[in-house]
Amino acid sequence: ILSDAFLQRLRQRAATSDPTWKALQSKCDGYVTGTMYAPSGNAYPNYPSVGQGYQGEEYPPVIRALGLCYRTTSDAAAQARYGAAGGRLLDAMSTPVASGGQSPSTDAGYGIRNYVVGMAIGYDWLYPALSAATKTRVVSSINAWVDWSDQSGFINQDPIGNYFAGYFLAKTMAALATEGD
Repeated sequence: ILSDAFLQRLRQRAATSDPTWKALQSKCDGYVTGTMYAPSGNAYPNYPSVGQGYQGEEYPPVIRALGLCYRTTSDAAAQARYGAAGGRLLDAMSTPVASGGQSPSTDAGYGIRNYVVGMAIGYDWLYPALSAATKTRVVSSINAWVDWSDQSGFINQDPIGNYFAGYFLAKTMAALATEGD
């Protein structure tokens, strides 16, 4: 998704203070100061904090924003802040069920489209900034979601409907992001 050519275009926008880059950078600068809530926490906190929203729907846009800021900026200090904030968000998203994380079985697996896709993108785009513990936790959480969905997910064997599309996208993104790990 983030090819060298695409990243070069983003970096050119940043270098010229393109308004779309400045807007994204401003959002990311805010997220750096926010609280990243686990699924059992505040689902809809005010910006710059982040909660799960409806079955994790609030997490992916934020992890994508932080990942793009991390990959685009040439400012090492800002890059470190974006990477750290993304790591905190991935830790929140991958909270184990016993500690307040989202169960993959909620609503027959609907949340896989948000949780696993978001974790896969964050894992891939923020990889150099993530601690070994965060990497392990994210992979473990991704595996738990995919394993449950493989066995029990709603229409996981029928290539129809939004549940299957979410499951298929999540499984594909997870495989691409964690290949070799």
